[in-house]
Amino acid sequence: MRQSRICCLITGFGILSAACGQDPNPTTVERVDSAGVAVVLNTAPDISLNWTFTEVFSLGGGNLDTHTFFRRSAGADREGNIYVLDRGNHRVVVFDSAGSYLRTMSREGNGPGELGLPVALAVTPNGQVSVYDVSKHGLVNFAPDGSMMSGEPLRASYVGGRIERSATVLAATVSENGPVLGTIVRRVWGTQSGDTVEFLRLVNQAPTPVTLQSCGVQLQDLPPLF
Repeated sequence: MRQSRICCLITGFGILSAACGQDPNPTTVERVDSAGVAVVLNTAPDISLNWTFTEVFSLGGGNLDTHTFFRRSAGADREGNIYVLDRGNHRVVVFDSAGSYLRTMSREGNGPGELGLPVALAVTPNGQVSVYDVSKHGLVNFAPDGSMMSGEPLRASYVGGRIERSATVLAATVSENGPVLGTIVRRVWGTQSGDTVEFLRLVNQAPTPVTLQSCGVQLQDLPPLF
């Protein structure tokens, strides 16, 4: 079994910055404001960044498909065991607090306890696992010992985002386009006593996108850098 290593955390913006070049010298930047849209052009040549990596933790075994790993793909219980949603392989892989492989739950399929298109994972303190499966429009659940539990349909739209679960409540935070052009709605909804409940709704101005012309990449809805 190969080692799946977590070396360091690099934000998406940092990766794109490496691809497009280092922060420019102020004397080589041209700024144009057109109809309220700021256009910044870096005329200096790209500079290679000498990245160095330091291993901080290692997950051993399980043969994880790390290309499909997101923040919403991992969780932990009160014992420190780590649960990883291996989306590409349609399963949940469990490691102990030292990173050693413990077990695997589920497999690809449409039957009970199987995963068709898993996108998010929630873990309770006692180790109950819930996986949101788009193909089933609901949750696939596993007990702390890894055995299958009854699934739960969700009567609310889920478009991505982290999900959390307590003993009685499942909550998900999602972002959607607002009712007015240029706004975005952030909702926290969940299931409680078998019903779908909206706990919180916030309507904010949509963030202004940033386009990196040299890469052809547009960034939006990122947290402030400073």
